[in-house]
Amino acid sequence: MADPGFNTGSCPCINSSVILYDRKNCETENGTPGVWVDNFKKSENWTDVNSRACYPITFGSDKCDTHDMQADPRCSSSEGNIPGYCMESFCYVDKKKCKLSPEFFFPSDLFGSRLYYSYSKCNSTVDDWKVFFSTNALENLNLEAIIPEILDPYRYKISGSDELSDYYDDSIPWRGWQIDYFNTVAETSNIKTVTYTHRSKGSDKQFPNSKWTSAAYDVGAGISCIAVSNFWITTERLNMTMMTVPITIEKLHLFIRKPGFKPETYFDNLLKVFKPFDSKLWYFILFLIVLISILGIFFANERGSEQIIWRKIQRLKKEKVSTLHRCWMFLKIAVNVLLHTLINVMSSSMPSNLHNSFAQKFLNAGSAFFVLIMISAYTANLAAFLTSSISKRMNYVKDMDSAISRGYRICVPSALESEFRGIFSNANFVFRDGSKKLVQAFDDGDCEGIIYSLPDLLGIDETMELFCDRNLIMVGNPVLEIPVGFPVCSELAAGISYWISEAKKQGISYESYDEKARPPKVCNFEISNKLERNEMDGLTINDLALPILVVIIFAILAIF
Repeated sequence: MADPGFNTGSCPCINSSVILYDRKNCETENGTPGVWVDNFKKSENWTDVNSRACYPITFGSDKCDTHDMQADPRCSSSEGNIPGYCMESFCYVDKKKCKLSPEFFFPSDLFGSRLYYSYSKCNSTVDDWKVFFSTNALENLNLEAIIPEILDPYRYKISGSDELSDYYDDSIPWRGWQIDYFNTVAETSNIKTVTYTHRSKGSDKQFPNSKWTSAAYDVGAGISCIAVSNFWITTERLNMTMMTVPITIEKLHLFIRKPGFKPETYFDNLLKVFKPFDSKLWYFILFLIVLISILGIFFANERGSEQIIWRKIQRLKKEKVSTLHRCWMFLKIAVNVLLHTLINVMSSSMPSNLHNSFAQKFLNAGSAFFVLIMISAYTANLAAFLTSSISKRMNYVKDMDSAISRGYRICVPSALESEFRGIFSNANFVFRDGSKKLVQAFDDGDCEGIIYSLPDLLGIDETMELFCDRNLIMVGNPVLEIPVGFPVCSELAAGISYWISEAKKQGISYESYDEKARPPKVCNFEISNKLERNEMDGLTINDLALPILVVIIFAILAIF
């Protein structure tokens, strides 16, 4: 829709007959020169799919108008059900001038890129025309789709024969959730029927490393107009044929063998009691205890809780002793006060005496509040740390970058060779087709890691078992996120993409079919850095190793 604030005259309508005159090859019913518009189906009742309509060379000229009503056979249908675009105004416009205007304009879908039309110039919308033009090629179409291979539950056949002969036997119907998904999309569209077939053996010979690339090649060669499966949209395939709008995005991860654990040492057990707080908090607590002890000495008086300390200090002041002896005695008093404060903190109590100095009472009140919160927080977290294992995984590859830096050989699906060589130019890759060949290369020692699609892994029992049996787990973030679509011939690409998008608006999505069909997870593919003990397990002597050791050491010191 044009913005009233702009001058729509800056994108003027033109006289199209100047361009179409040299192409005139028919006469309209009024006897005026015209141009044939080929491959134009008027309605589903027409049997001649290749029928034509003669458009006057003045079609779309000079002014905004409902030009289709005057030339398009669909817009004069006696059936009364005319397309929405018939009622929209447009005209052919001057390309150079329109580029300097705010209007939307497009190359002609009927006469080629020498003519450009605009609906927004005429305060109309192009949407109805674009939908019609993109989907018209699908009208009542009997569509044949290539399936790259049998893979249960995605795509499969039920018969008593072997899988290979079944694949090439088109008389056996295809089943599977990918077939169901595409059939449902087709049912929402104007496609008449969909049948499924196999890829050609010639394309297999041309691309022996990827059945999917073989199928895409067949579409590009015109053997069929679409292939249905989860096709990664790769550079190689885009050079062969067009692809539909993406139906999903697949995330590929690096999988390595699950690393072992370092054994838990006696020293690890000793340190468990410190785990509820981090090192900075412990240092701060120690600083506060020292500070409280020093202030306690200064605030002591003859009748308060620290009266013994006060008397010792006063006696020491009166004694005539050497400076060294005086320092030694002060040090003993300081250590005594420090131990006393430490005991009070650990026992969650601060000394209280009515005769304490006012400063001492303030100090004890603040200290008591801090101790209350500290002990509560420490106790609440201690049990969890005492009963958990702090064993850590051995040093292992944590992502793609570390795998490359260590010189790992990494197995990658063959279809993604150009993508991975382009992104990771310094990596050591081994390319194989399919999960079985990738795993076999891993078993043979050809590679230490495998790049694989997580949706494909979780969607197939057999693949999950292959990875689980080898203790393969994914590490790091996705290595690559790649769009998935259907290879499609150029004349159907816009139409099928439109119906895929429309189906998604109705809740018909590729992802929903995928999730419903997924089998139960066989094992966990994510790594954990801790081995957790059963929460109902009781504490052991090892769990309390440090407190026991401290009691023994202090008892020995007390004896001596």
